[in-house]
Amino acid sequence: MRGREEASKDGRARASELARHMVKRFGMSDRLGNVTYGHPIESRYLKTSFGLEERDYSEKTAEEIDEEVRRIVDESYQRVRTIVTGRRQKLDTLVHRLMEKETIEEAELQEVISKMDFGDAIEELVPNAYDVTPKIENGVYAAERSF
Repeated sequence: MRGREEASKDGRARASELARHMVKRFGMSDRLGNVTYGHPIESRYLKTSFGLEERDYSEKTAEEIDEEVRRIVDESYQRVRTIVTGRRQKLDTLVHRLMEKETIEEAELQEVISKMDFGDAIEELVPNAYDVTPKIENGVYAAERSF
C-alpha cells in the first residue's frame, strides 16, 4: 500500500509543478496573461531543481498564481476522472489481462489496446492537442494556449 501512496503523492506533486510552470514560465493562463513570473536561479555546478527563483512579483500576484495553479490542477483532475470513469470497464479488462499473465510483450499490449475503443481520450484530455503548432518568436519557443 505504501508504494501506491508514494506514487499518488509524486503524481500530485508533478501535476502541481507542471501547472505552476504553465502559469509562471510559459504564460499559459488567460487570467494572468502571457507573462513570465520569476527567474529561476540555476547553479553553475549543481544540477538540481530546488525551485530557487528570483521573485519579481508581488505577494498579491503570488496568491493569484497559486489560485490559477489550483484551478488548472482541479480542472485537469476532474477531466481525467470523468474520462477514466467513463472507460472503467475497458480499463478493468486490461487490468484482468495483466493479472492473468503478469507480464505481456508490447505487441500483445498493442493488440489488447487496439481492440478497446478509447475514442478520442487524448482530445478529451487536451482539447485541440493535435492542432497546437509550435513556433519560435524572438528566439523563444511558443505554442498556442489550451487553458
